[in-house]
Amino acid sequence: MRASRFLKTQRAKRRGNKFPVSAFSIFLLGFSLFYSVLHIFTLTTSYECRYGLIWISGWFEFASLFQIASFSISLLTLLFIARLLCFRATLNFAESVFQAALIVSLILVLIVHKAFLFPYGTPSWAQFEHVAEIVFRSDMRLEEEYYPIDLYPEWQYDYPPPSVEFKEDPRWSDTYNRRLSTIFRDKNSPLWSEFKELKQCDAAMVRAIGQWEEDQVTLEKYWKDFEKWYAVNRWQYDD
Repeated sequence: MRASRFLKTQRAKRRGNKFPVSAFSIFLLGFSLFYSVLHIFTLTTSYECRYGLIWISGWFEFASLFQIASFSISLLTLLFIARLLCFRATLNFAESVFQAALIVSLILVLIVHKAFLFPYGTPSWAQFEHVAEIVFRSDMRLEEEYYPIDLYPEWQYDYPPPSVEFKEDPRWSDTYNRRLSTIFRDKNSPLWSEFKELKQCDAAMVRAIGQWEEDQVTLEKYWKDFEKWYAVNRWQYDD
């Protein structure tokens, strides 16, 4: 009798000390944080061609990062629905609402992510921009456009001006840092031809950045030599 009572007491204590959040909620929250951090990191540290290549590489083998994320979110959604149908009597209502909010957020982010990667697909990036303009309406809209700048328009010295290919970082140039909307132009994107174009864009950007970095070393040496020359010939000019 005493042993039975002791066991009942221990079971009650274990039930009372049960961790209030299910393993599914912890995994769902962890996946959401991982997907968000990965997306933000690749977006903020990569130019568009590289960003697209990171998420789309392996698409035609169904092994791209975007497809894996889509499959994972779909699986989590199905698992959530199955748990809701099979264990709805024992599930915590507040926790289920939290899980549903995370699932819906993941689905919405995934849809927007797809529209950004493939701007002319369904839904299109233009549709999201239209919705954003309605929801976040403002009276003033500023648009940034890149203009190439000639750093030496009127070189007045009897010293050759710097002759380098890249005076400015090519990541600021639309010639090299192409938008995904100029590559994935089909509503059925990605096509194999578009994927090849994306790889070529990334390769051209890598070469351009490498050349720009070399040019910065050349420019540094050039300005040191120019300063030495100018110190001797300054009297010839009205500077």
